[in-house]
Amino acid sequence: MSLLMLLLLQVPFQQKQMKVDESAWAQLKPLLDQLHTQTQFAVSMKFTREDLGPITGSDDYQFRVSANKFALKPHESDKLSVYNDGEKLTRILPQAQQYQQIPAPADTVEAWLGNRSFQDQSLGFVAFMGLVFNGQDSETWRKDLLKLELAEGGPEDQVRVNLFKGGMDFFLEFTKDSPPILTKIDMPLRRYLKPSTKPRPEPRLYVDLKDWQWATPTDDSFFKATITADLRETEQFGQNQKHQPLEGELAPPFTLTDLNGQTFNPAEHKGKVIVLDFWATWCGPCRTIMPVISDLAKEYAQRKDIVIYSVNVREDQAKVSTYLKQQKLELPTLLDLEGTAQTDYKAKSIPQTVIIGKDGKVIKVHVGASPSFKYELKNEIEALLAQDAL
Repeated sequence: MSLLMLLLLQVPFQQKQMKVDESAWAQLKPLLDQLHTQTQFAVSMKFTREDLGPITGSDDYQFRVSANKFALKPHESDKLSVYNDGEKLTRILPQAQQYQQIPAPADTVEAWLGNRSFQDQSLGFVAFMGLVFNGQDSETWRKDLLKLELAEGGPEDQVRVNLFKGGMDFFLEFTKDSPPILTKIDMPLRRYLKPSTKPRPEPRLYVDLKDWQWATPTDDSFFKATITADLRETEQFGQNQKHQPLEGELAPPFTLTDLNGQTFNPAEHKGKVIVLDFWATWCGPCRTIMPVISDLAKEYAQRKDIVIYSVNVREDQAKVSTYLKQQKLELPTLLDLEGTAQTDYKAKSIPQTVIIGKDGKVIKVHVGASPSFKYELKNEIEALLAQDAL
């Protein structure tokens, strides 16, 4: 896993009360509408990584979109590239002599965010692309927007806003033109680091955008990937993905009480797929994925072969009930008042989502709130319910 993903996924942090400032939304919405309505455009991008150790540096790219096709091409041939020709989605990592190729997803968001190993190797810009260039109309885009406010620090002739969306806290800068033009996507990483009394660099990841071209016809060949003889197909970029503790082991038994006073023990549900999501009300990334867990719990509520529970860690029933009501979340919730289940499931960082197979063994452990979480979790659940191996 890359240094960046360790920063974003492994370090829990407290998030202040979040809300959407309507005046900031009024300025951001025209930008999103512009990106949504333009079916053909091109833009030059520079991805920069500051004070991130061995991955510090910058890369230049050309990004083009034409209807259901897009391509992200690097100026240097050894960098990661992405192609969607409308039929196949191809990602090429020349440094590892590897490529991934799948049928083009109908959902543009999934095209960017549907594979965490791809995110790990892309050094962060995939998250940017998936959150901003996702084909969604502005109202759909707003649904999981937890925070939006006007911010200082940008050019005087531009608007700078701070957002919390998709498990990420970042900034957008755009012009005051009509319609606005996006000029920068900026993610300071200091807030994701553990507190320290020692002076240290402030890592940062940002994308500068320029030379926008609208309604630019592009030959279809631009969106087709070239698979050279030295490339081999893989499901995981780079080295083998590190397994989390517990994966492949029998799920530890426990007995916890839910908000209605009913007890639950995973050992009593052998033969079912079990999903456990460890969380707390103070945890910012937890707030991001809770709606996903809630939606899945409702989607599978009528099935007899799966149970989905959120597991609140070390908070009392009144606080948990109030939070769920305020957030309009409806899902079965267990109370781990002493943190015993959290300890047994090695959930040192939250959110942690555990998938248990029908044989009682832990199949997958997700830590953190990655932008691809919804797509990965749903695909893994569906595979298990269909008795497919993950």
